[in-house]
Formats: sequence, C-alpha cells, structure tokens
Amino acid sequence: MSIATNRRDVDRELERRITAVKALDSSRYKSIRTLHFEGKSDFLLVLQFCQKHDRLKDRIREQNVTYSDGKKDAIKHHKEAVGLGFKISTIVDMDHDYKDRDISKKVSKGSQKEDIKHPNIRSTNPGCVLLTLLLLEEGRLEEAIKRIPLLNNPPENQIRMILNHATERTIKRVHKGINYQLRYMKAVAELNTRLKKGFSKNIPNPMNDHSLCESIYLHRSRTYQEEPHDWEWKIVEDETRYPIQESLRDSAWDLGSKTLENLVDSMWTETETTF
Repeated sequence: MSIATNRRDVDRELERRITAVKALDSSRYKSIRTLHFEGKSDFLLVLQFCQKHDRLKDRIREQNVTYSDGKKDAIKHHKEAVGLGFKISTIVDMDHDYKDRDISKKVSKGSQKEDIKHPNIRSTNPGCVLLTLLLLEEGRLEEAIKRIPLLNNPPENQIRMILNHATERTIKRVHKGINYQLRYMKAVAELNTRLKKGFSKNIPNPMNDHSLCESIYLHRSRTYQEEPHDWEWKIVEDETRYPIQESLRDSAWDLGSKTLENLVDSMWTETETTF
C-alpha cells in the first residue's frame, strides 16, 4: 500500500503518508507496519536482506520499509508519525551521539531533568552506523576486509593497518560532527573537549562505513597512498567504489546475519505498538 506514483516518490514515501493522514485523516496509512531508516543505503541493506531471508520475506515487503533524507529528517518524521498513531519503528546512525540525546527528550524528574528516548526509535549504538554495527563482533571486520576483491587476500598486518587508519578517519568525522553541533554555543572549547573525551571513553574503537571504505581504497596497493587535501570518497571511480561497498554489504549480510535478523525482528515487534 503506497501513495508513491513513481520511483522518485519512494524517497519521500513516509513523508507523503504523514501528509495524507494530516490532510485526510486516512487510517489505512497509519496501519502499515513500517521499518524506517535514515538513508537509502540502510533501507536497501535491510529490504534486500529481508527479501532473501526465508523467515522474513513473507512478513516484510517493500511497503513495510522506508527511509528519510538523513538523520535529522528521520527523527523529525518519526516523531510526527508516532504522534499521528503510525505503527512505526525507526533506527538512525549513532554517529557522534553516544548518549543518544538526538533521539531523546528532556523530562523533569523532581528538580532534575532526565533524557528519555522517544518511543519506538533507537540508534546503532555502540556502532557508528548500521553496517559496522553488524560487523562489531570479534573478527568480523577483519574477515570482511579479507573478502574485498580489490585487496587480493591481504596479510594480517595490512588488515590491522587498514582498520587503524579507518578508526583514525572515523574519529575525525566524529569530531567534525561534534564541532558542527556546538558551533553556536558558548564555552564551545571546554564542552567540545569534554564530549570528545566522553566519546573516546565509551566508544574506544569507532568505525564509520565511509571511513572504512576510504581506508580500504587507500591501501589497495598494500602501501598506504595519501590522498590530496580535497579528496573525497564519493569521487572515487565507480568501478572501484561500488565493488568495495558491495563486498562489505555482502559480508554484513553473511557475517552479521543473526544480528540483523534480531534487529529486524525487534523493530517489527515494536511496530505492533501505537502510542
């Protein structure tokens, strides 16, 4: 059940359903059990997994999976959908938000204020993003890197260097996110330092999927190749970029299959609840 009229409309399917309910008070859109993600890559990762999974494919179909354009919109649309009575469960990337404050609201508890998560929403914590969450268990990331065709069966020391550089790049991304979040606040320097220390303590080995892909690409000749100052992962030629991404996705499906199955099951069960 969908109100999308073409493939481009699918990008805003949840937003369209929300608009329809607000304008028409249409109960049929609210009744669709929906798994909601912050971006197209996570949407495809889960939808394609469900379509291949014997137990999930008969329950979860394309109309049951949707996404928004980024984390901010995903949280906004989730709160709107829950407020309207949608049967929805949402997951967003943790990124730098190791305390899950982005998906929480302040609630007074006597003289104190406490962060309480919005209903039916979670983050990928302790993974920075969904794909790396599936590869967090001991040895999975190393095995995933071994399977990258571009690297041609890399030795253990090369795998370790790739992961170290990927972690360094991830930390730079995290710190950039913290800086962006605090740019209008007073006493930024002190708070910035505190947040960075807090993140490092709680997430000692962070891993972002883009940072991992970048590191794999930069180690493709088994010798680290420093990129130009303005280099970005998205400008890497498609014939190299896509095989790296697809190999990591396939490894996440394979090595993290049970983790992803449990996550989808949990989200699906959560959609039974309407607040």
